[in-house]
Amino acid sequence: MIRFRLKTGLWVDALRRRAEQSGAYVMIMQKGDPDAGSVCIIVEDTARELSLYTAHTQMDGTRAWAVKKGLNPREVKDKLSSLLRMDEDMWVVEIEDREGRHFIEEPILDP
Repeated sequence: MIRFRLKTGLWVDALRRRAEQSGAYVMIMQKGDPDAGSVCIIVEDTARELSLYTAHTQMDGTRAWAVKKGLNPREVKDKLSSLLRMDEDMWVVEIEDREGRHFIEEPILDP
């Protein structure tokens, strides 16, 4: 079976719309490759707790997400710097949501 994946720019736009329609604030911190760039999502809740979601391609070609929760701003900045050194075409999306929702529809991998 052939799987088709949305271009990254379209995927990010859909995520932004889903989040904003649910009352979250979304900021695109860095635009990456619009066709095939990777994505990193920072989620902040009202307690100022930060979670970092990074996309990974699984063996079957589907996308799943790894998450690190309870990070402080310095840890997020350091991790993003490291990821961006490896992949300059990465999209960085920040979501501020009272409930800490990520609005990702693909599987989230257990830490």
